[in-house]
Amino acid sequence: MNLLQTNSKPISYVSIDVSIGNRLFSMQNNRLNTKQASTQVMVYNPGVTYYHKSGANIAAGASLLNDTATSFRTTQYSLSAGYDLPENDKFNFSFTYTHYFITDQYSAFASPILNDFYTSAEYKKSWLQPAIAFGYSTGSYKQVVRKDSTAGVFRRLLYDSSTSNIKYFSMIAAVSHTFK
Repeated sequence: MNLLQTNSKPISYVSIDVSIGNRLFSMQNNRLNTKQASTQVMVYNPGVTYYHKSGANIAAGASLLNDTATSFRTTQYSLSAGYDLPENDKFNFSFTYTHYFITDQYSAFASPILNDFYTSAEYKKSWLQPAIAFGYSTGSYKQVVRKDSTAGVFRRLLYDSSTSNIKYFSMIAAVSHTFK
């Protein structure tokens, strides 16, 4: 029996995954971030997805922050709903919507994205297989900066805040060929 052989009938199944890293996203210079030797923070991202044989799927996830300074806590949750075209000889198609529930909006370890839409399509019948994908994300990022001000014997703490509304659009075009 070939382990890579696929079943001709679609089946329903559950996928459980966990990823581990030191950031969800980077707001700084990525080249500079790679030179950081160590970090005191780890982010665990467990998730579970149910794929129905019709092509519909639903997923839930969380971002668990293990910070030695502030203890173990959840910074955000996510819920996704999507559709993947079941076995089709001509096309691959998928669409996913994800909503993020932020528990700590001022955390540098929470994503600024609140809503994410992603779709992709691929034509499989030709020797070169063209594909296209589109993504659209919206959200906001809130930042609070604390400033110390000293005038003589008086010390004041000043807080400055800003909110940035975010809208991202992405497009990917690709051409591929599968060699057997």
